Amino acid sequence: MINGFYINLDERKDRFDYFENVKSNNSFLKNIKRFSAIKNSIGALGCSMSHYNALKVAYENYKDDECIAIFEDDFFILDQNVFNEFVNDFNVIKNNDNWSVITFTRRAGTYYGKYNETFNFIRGTQTMSGYIVKTNFINTLLKQLEIGITNMENGLSEHNNTCDQIWKPLQKDNSFIYYNRIIAGQLPCYSDLEQRVVDYNRHYINEKNIVDFIFLIIVSNKDNIDSHKQNFQNIPSYAAYFYILQDNSINNDFKFDNANNILYIKKLDNEVYDRAKIIILALNAVNSNFNYKYILKLNDNTQIINYNILGKLLDMLIANDKYQYGGKILNNGNKKYCDKSFYFLSNKAISNLLEKREEYYNYGKDNDNDDDDNDDDEKTGFFLDNIHKNTIINFDTSSIFKIV
Repeated sequence: MINGFYINLDERKDRFDYFENVKSNNSFLKNIKRFSAIKNSIGALGCSMSHYNALKVAYENYKDDECIAIFEDDFFILDQNVFNEFVNDFNVIKNNDNWSVITFTRRAGTYYGKYNETFNFIRGTQTMSGYIVKTNFINTLLKQLEIGITNMENGLSEHNNTCDQIWKPLQKDNSFIYYNRIIAGQLPCYSDLEQRVVDYNRHYINEKNIVDFIFLIIVSNKDNIDSHKQNFQNIPSYAAYFYILQDNSINNDFKFDNANNILYIKKLDNEVYDRAKIIILALNAVNSNFNYKYILKLNDNTQIINYNILGKLLDMLIANDKYQYGGKILNNGNKKYCDKSFYFLSNKAISNLLEKREEYYNYGKDNDNDDDDNDDDEKTGFFLDNIHKNTIINFDTSSIFKIV
């Protein structure tokens, strides 16, 4: 159980009844008490003042607690089983001193690295429908909310200063984390702020993980993963990585094992190993589950040897999104493409490839003598439209990677 409040306007008995029912079905929320919300003609201001006062009273009442929880009365559990698992995993980290806030939703936020196997760091998240805050961080949060309240009282933008926007700067310097599975959203109902019936849950249910860079490493044997993982101990926190592995036991086309950084691709019985097909299916899996800027593809015999130069490459790509494709350029007749040991693709370039995925992995199947038909590098260069190849970057990959 955890102490805290849920914020509820006096006239919204419907939401009072709703949240009390949520409490009765969840022992973790048993001690969450009602807090009378502040009504203001400027709805965003009233909401921010309500959070401010609820946090202040929570600190006064529960300052000896490790942490407290604040909810809005439309907090909506999307998956009860996942919520129960969250409670168990939260209890493991509850007393850790290396996090400040846990958000129950990650709307619009950017993944910023793994906290542990079940929680991730996040920046830029909004929506304060439910969060847990360390008591030693409450005063920091109060000071930030006070800035937004003062700005709105002085006539400045409600959008930029409301509570779920004004807390974003704190996320750059403090440890905000979220559960790596979807837990909650907001109850579909009439909104006093919007003055209409709203249903925001499509944003939560369909929300993709947000990360700038994703490394994809193709492996033929699971035994190769553990020895290779040391390569990613020092990558920037705004990057994620997954090993691509075929598996004939999964039911769907792909499956993410976030705890072990593995992306499983469905293998059909008696299917011949086809590197190009595996890559295009992996790109489709990532495209379906992440909002990202670039994918960086490696082989499992490619090792990172210079993290400083790698960081400079990533900084350059973030600063100038005109680059769509790059690596060590090879030429085969009139074909120009990047060597398969490492290349990067932008999200735009990947969308372009996915439009042609059937052609991509069927290309050359009638030529039994061409061993390159199953390689992804030449096919990628061949099928990319010129608009994505016109800004191709050719660089010495040996300054960042080595082949072992």
